[in-house]
Amino acid sequence: MKTTRRDFIAQTAAAGVVAATLVPEIAPAASSNPALEKAMDAIIPAGDGMPSATEAGGFRYLTQLISREPAIAASIERCLAALQRISSAGWSKPFAELAPDDVTASLTRFEAQQPDDFALLRNYVYESYYTQAAIWKLIGYEFYPTDHPGPHMQPFDDSVLGQVRAMPKHYREDERENG
Repeated sequence: MKTTRRDFIAQTAAAGVVAATLVPEIAPAASSNPALEKAMDAIIPAGDGMPSATEAGGFRYLTQLISREPAIAASIERCLAALQRISSAGWSKPFAELAPDDVTASLTRFEAQQPDDFALLRNYVYESYYTQAAIWKLIGYEFYPTDHPGPHMQPFDDSVLGQVRAMPKHYREDERENG
């Protein structure tokens, strides 16, 4: 089953709110991790008026999460180590020093060789991005906490069906009902 942006946002919105209450403005565990930043911005690059993952605050979010969750830290480190191995084998350079096309190729190889780990890294990057309030505004998402009523539905506009009602029938009447 393919997850859409809306599905992902709906699934992670509550997690983001909980994380925001558990992770107040505290300095991140690491001020920089070039390999992680490069991977994040390759997975979610800037474009079409949207910021990249790191520009949106995703790196800060992820480093705070890593500093509090040893299991997540170990998973991310495992993914970054795999990317380092792939980039060293393919380009004889650390992942953080690769050119953009080589970063993409390295991530593609990582996905092919270790699909579960790639999915894990990708999903953490998505979480770090789509739990940012600034991103919610840019995509038109409005969060409604579960302890408050959601948005009110607009009254039904019967005129919207006018065009459909004016169309000819595209079905046959059941002769048994007519007699």
